[in-house]
Order: sequence, then C-alpha cells, then structure tokens
Amino acid sequence: MTRPPFSPPIKPMKARVRGTPPEPPGWVYEPKWDGFRAVAWGGSDSRLDSRNGKPLLRYFPELQPALQQLPSGTVVDGEVVVVIDDVTDFDTLQLRIHPAASRVAMLAEETPADLVAFDLLADRGEDLREVSYGERRRRLEVLFADVQLPWHLTPVTGDLDEATRWFSEYEAAGCDGIICKQSDGVYREDKREWIKWKHRRDADCVVGGYRVHIDGDKIGSILAEIRIMTAALSVGLARAAYGAALGYARERHAFGKPIGEHQAIAFKLADMLTSLHAAALVTYQAAARLDAGRPIGREAAMAKLFASETAVRITDEAARVFASYGLAMEYPVQRYFRDARFLLPGGGTSEILRLVIGRELDWDRGAAFA
Repeated sequence: MTRPPFSPPIKPMKARVRGTPPEPPGWVYEPKWDGFRAVAWGGSDSRLDSRNGKPLLRYFPELQPALQQLPSGTVVDGEVVVVIDDVTDFDTLQLRIHPAASRVAMLAEETPADLVAFDLLADRGEDLREVSYGERRRRLEVLFADVQLPWHLTPVTGDLDEATRWFSEYEAAGCDGIICKQSDGVYREDKREWIKWKHRRDADCVVGGYRVHIDGDKIGSILAEIRIMTAALSVGLARAAYGAALGYARERHAFGKPIGEHQAIAFKLADMLTSLHAAALVTYQAAARLDAGRPIGREAAMAKLFASETAVRITDEAARVFASYGLAMEYPVQRYFRDARFLLPGGGTSEILRLVIGRELDWDRGAAFA
C-alpha cells in the first residue's frame, strides 16, 4: 500500500478577497462553490479533514466509498457540498453537523453530500505541493477520468471572459465567486496566495462597535465576533461551575448518602447540565457560521444572550449546591459566581441583544436553523 508523502492533517491553501479579478496572462479561474472546505485522503486509511484539520467523516459517512475510489497515497483538496434541486445548499449542509449518530445516519440518507475536487496535493505517494498548478491540474484531470460520483471535478479556465460569465451565471447554482490561481504557482499550506473574487452587494448602513481593518480603509471586524467570544467564555465558565457542583455533590454526604443522590440536588444538576448543553450548541452554531463566512448578527446575539444568562443561572445554582460554602474563598465556585455577572454586559447588555434579535424574528429565514 502506498503511503501519502506527508502526514495528516494539513492546513489547505487559502485565498484573499478582492473586488476585481487579476488580469491574464498567468492566471486561471475556478468557480468557488458554497460548501465546507475539505482535504480528502485516499486508500484504505482514507480520511476527510476540514480546513482546520478536524475529521469530517463522522458527519458524512456516505462519503467513505468516494474516498476509497482514490488511489492509496493520493490527497485531494476540495469541497463538501449538498446539492438540492441543482443548487448547492449551505444551510442544509450545516444541518449535517450533528452530535447524534442516529441523526447523522438519517441525514446521510435524506440529504447526501457530494465532493468537488479542485487540486491534487499528492498522487500515489508523490508530493505535488512544489509542482506548478498547471501540472497539478493536468494530473488531477487524468486521475478523475476514472473517478465516479459523488465526486465532481470543478471546471477551470484561463479565459477571463468565460470566468466573468461563470461569475454571473453560476451564482444561481450556488457559486460563491471565482477563485483565481497562478498557473505556475506552487501549493503553500495555510497561505493566502490565491485570490477570491466574490459577489458584493452595496447598501447604505450605519455600523457601530467595529474594528478598523489592517488596511485602514474598511471594517475589520464587528461586534458580533466579540459576542461569540463572550458566549464561549460564558459556556466555559458555566461548565467549570457545573463541574465544581457535581464534584461537591458526589463527595458531600447527608443522611447517609452523597447529596447528589437526593432528588432536590439531582434536579438542580440535571437542569444545569441541560442548560449547559443548549448554551454550548447555540454558541457552536454561531461560531460555525462565522467560520464559514455566513451572516452572524442575529446568531451571535442569540448565542451571547443565552450563554451569558445561562452562566449566571448555573453559577447561582452551583453556589446553592455548596450551601454556606458557596461564597467561601476556599472553593472556586464563589469566583465563578462573580465572573458570570461580569460577562453579562460584555458585547452588549441582554436588553440590547434582545433588540438585535427582535429585528429578525423569522424562524428559519428560508432554511431551518440558518
């Protein structure tokens, strides 16, 4: 069996956004499909990694046979997509990320994913990262002459006029823009040397709470990112408080058994755990949308509102489990109790966040849990 010339995971090459494409010669153009970036490893040790190196096959088990179509030692850079009525559907794709194995299996049957290939990093054990893009593409086309669905080979052109037509006509099919690559360029992991020519919409708006971009002439980040960060801090704080309360409930005895076995305390812990899981999930969803470049204003506000208020409730209940020791300096729960209240106004008070959410009250905005 041929082994890959480098070890997984790797960080794929990236693109920087521009409003206009680079002019030929020396450039080629590919459609950018609306999906999850993925690195596919072929052979019996096949795997599918996200752009951050996280395993994806757990959520897309139906793609295992597709990876086995690739020869051993072959590594392909591409995209995981879900196609509904000939259109890539990112919202449906997001729903495929679910912790329950039974639901993952159900969704794999109901909304199976496809794979789009656009670069070849290794071919049967040969490292191609230092080979020019033109040669990598030629070998990718040779390889995919024998590869079948659910694989798709993305089109490529050196004609800017044709790329411009794709930019307009393919948008309805889920084309998120055009990726521009130097025909003689090598593959540089985690470097933004490609160019992403993206669709842009103009609108008059007033923005508050933003950070100026490093270039100095645009918005670098807005308050939504801070809200997701604060939500994550709140989840971490709540988890620490729950862990402390659970540990204390197991070691503290009353009436001949641990207090956690008494219904009054057990119910508190059950409610704390349920709220903690819900806060984590709403935060993960907002972070996933941010990571994918999706709109996050409402989701960030929801995550921060729910997670920060959940942290206050959980730390309060944790202090009650400790009873008179809840505010004693000997135990960490007193610090969690204080810190949770410090996070409440960060990124906007609960009242402000409810105003933000109140502007977009539709349940799904066109797709469930979008």
